[in-house]
Amino acid sequence: MVKMLEVMTHVGCPAKCVYCAQDTFCKSYEARPDPKKMLDYDDYVRWLEDVPKDAFITFAGFSEPFINPRAVDMVCYAHERGYKQIQVYTTLMNLSKEDIIRLSEIPFNPFVIHVPDTQGLTKIPFNDAYLEKVRLCVDLNLSGFSATHYGYVRPELEDILGDNLKTYKLLSRVGTVDKSKIPPNIPFAEVENDFTGKKIKCKYQRLTWREENGKVEVSGATPMVLPNGDLVLCCMDMAMKQIVGNLNEQTYSEVLAGTKLQRIAETMAMKNDDRIICHKCEEAEDISHECEEVEGITEITLLQNKWKAQQEQLVQQGMRIEQLAGELSASIEELKKLAKHLHAVLSPFRTIHKWFSPKKVEKRIRRLRDKILKKKKSATITFEESEKKDVPVDRNDKAA
Repeated sequence: MVKMLEVMTHVGCPAKCVYCAQDTFCKSYEARPDPKKMLDYDDYVRWLEDVPKDAFITFAGFSEPFINPRAVDMVCYAHERGYKQIQVYTTLMNLSKEDIIRLSEIPFNPFVIHVPDTQGLTKIPFNDAYLEKVRLCVDLNLSGFSATHYGYVRPELEDILGDNLKTYKLLSRVGTVDKSKIPPNIPFAEVENDFTGKKIKCKYQRLTWREENGKVEVSGATPMVLPNGDLVLCCMDMAMKQIVGNLNEQTYSEVLAGTKLQRIAETMAMKNDDRIICHKCEEAEDISHECEEVEGITEITLLQNKWKAQQEQLVQQGMRIEQLAGELSASIEELKKLAKHLHAVLSPFRTIHKWFSPKKVEKRIRRLRDKILKKKKSATITFEESEKKDVPVDRNDKAA
């Protein structure tokens, strides 16, 4: 189950980027009860008590997070509490070099900066101090670091960031962004969807659901909490059309199990006729053709069950492989011991074996034969030479 709490630390972003529907959001927020501008650190700590440790804690929202003077403390607190999936999306506004050094100790997943462009879409002050902060992020090799730009990137930033630079299509935020302000050369995800009355899912899993035997339940959610505790459905809801709870009145777990998220999931599964922003969101996907009922269980559920069975089978196979590997390791150790023992036993016979090898014996016999033949030949020559010589006769023998 995908779980996330996106934290908005401050309302009223000073950047006023062209592609952000900041006015629409601020107007909607001001109409809510207790529209406080700044998130209290104590509220944040209290809200986090019920958020599971495997959840993503994301610092982004509809405003630059570090405008809040306690935002760095909030990020560090999440890390100290044991959250492993901490995300940051920032323009670096209001961050000092000391803050960046402090944050460099945290393993982010990811840490993304939005950088200014030459067309003035991203309205971030661009000066030497800003370039120094960008360069520091690169030099410190922040975990999960990358930079996002829209429009033409500034050459100075390109030199510093290199392969860390990425660009994406601009989102309309369900039609809240004024398209007339976006230059024609900038990729823009204009709303063309109208999936009213159809079964849909979110491509980016901001809200996920599953269905079995006709029953729908929420399987994942990524709500965003605002400074007053309100939770909007996701980061696409800048008009605050889908408020799913309030962390000053409910815990995070109660919101995820609550009726509002459940109702939205049922609408996505086409179990009621409600109208939700998801029907016209550029990140929605029509899955009506994938979800025909088959004996009370949807095809999606059948595929999920098949996948789970395959996964369990792979786990069993993996365990068997580990067992065989252990047995093989034990056998190898036994063979090593046996080889060592044989080496010790056969060591005295090595010299004998070497001395009496067939080739060695044959060589020695050949050498002995040659030696005998050589001596025989030498003796024959000596005898023949002695016969040819005039040997004197002993006179005493002759008289006799």
